[in-house]
Order: sequence, then structure tokens, then C-alpha cells
Amino acid sequence: MRKMVLLLMLMCVAAWAQDAKKDKNTENGGLKSKTVTGCIHKEGDNIWLTTRTGKYHVMSKDDLSAHDGHEVKVTGNLSKGPVPGAADQKKNVNHLDATNVEMVSDTCKMGTKKAPKEPK
Repeated sequence: MRKMVLLLMLMCVAAWAQDAKKDKNTENGGLKSKTVTGCIHKEGDNIWLTTRTGKYHVMSKDDLSAHDGHEVKVTGNLSKGPVPGAADQKKNVNHLDATNVEMVSDTCKMGTKKAPKEPK
């Protein structure tokens, strides 16, 4: 009888843990949250964040054009897809839907304010 009660308790705990994990993922719509530091560059209507390890197309409800040429720390939800307004809609790039942007420096330590190369 004790083993049966213990087994039932373990099953309840496992089910509760699964529910908690599912709720956390649905808060972000299942998207992965990421924080990256890099240089902001405005190119037309698009904002790019160039880091030491890659490039991100940054989307935000706030106007980030004032940070053009600055080093910033961006936290947001990561996704992949084509760049809005790009001629080649088949190329997928990393998108970062910014939820928080903090300025690190008003100059970019990672190089120039040059536009990032188009992803292959």
C-alpha cells in the first residue's frame, strides 16, 4: 500500500512539473528568450544588431534609430524568418523581437558603423 501511495504522489508531482513548464513557454508564445550585446545599425527601415557571433534583425515597438552606431544590450524573443521588405523573401535570418534595450556605450567597440553583410 505504501508503494502505491508513493507512486501516486510521484506521478502527481511529475504532472504538476510538466504543467508549470508548459505555462512558462506559452507566456512567450513558445519563443526562446535571448540577451545579446552588439552594435546597432539602421539600414533603411530595418535595424540590425551585429554581435561577435552573428547578426540579428531587431524588431521593437520603440524607435531604436537613436541608437544607430551605439553598442547596446538587447533582450528579446528569438525567431527566424525573412527580412520584411527584402527582395529575396526566401532567405531566413535571425530576428530578435526586443523587449528591453540598454545602451552599453555611445560608440561601438566592435568596429565601424558599416552595414552587416547579407546572410547566405
